[in-house]
Amino acid sequence: TILLSEFVVKTPLSTPIFQLCKSPVTTVGIKGMLPRLIGQACPDVLYVSLHGSSDAERGLLVPSHPEVMDYTEVIRFLREYAQGGQRVVINYVATAANTTAASAERLRGLLETLPENVELRVFDLNPVRDAKLPCRASPNVTAFILSIQAGDQVGRVRYSKPVGQTHDLACGQMRADGQHVG
Repeated sequence: TILLSEFVVKTPLSTPIFQLCKSPVTTVGIKGMLPRLIGQACPDVLYVSLHGSSDAERGLLVPSHPEVMDYTEVIRFLREYAQGGQRVVINYVATAANTTAASAERLRGLLETLPENVELRVFDLNPVRDAKLPCRASPNVTAFILSIQAGDQVGRVRYSKPVGQTHDLACGQMRADGQHVG
């Protein structure tokens, strides 16, 4: 998997798009790279770290930076990219701040406006050693997921174990390491 937030630092914008197509891509939404994927038959799976149903919620885990799309830009990109039929997985770390009833309602509404090839993957906040994250793990992730799954969204929302427990990755790691960014 290519982690686009790191890849973009090492890769000039002149890099041919086919080089981005060899693996699934994971990104928080890099402005200079993501628009180049629209209309391309790649990657096999695009993982977009949304982590909130608003800019305020997203900002708890995704550091603000001029090269990182805000919530509205990410959603606009997802709508356009997903029209091409490629599979898109929205990564969503469940924190106490972003698993409210209002958050679930906004996400359910969002999924209703996106094509069927877009799914939501919810997982617990990974333990990040020495991190002073401005959020904590969600105590009600099950109720949150069930609320989103109401109606026609059952097959599009799934719960996963935190990837940091199996792959030494951590959503939230970027925010913890990027306290100085922005």
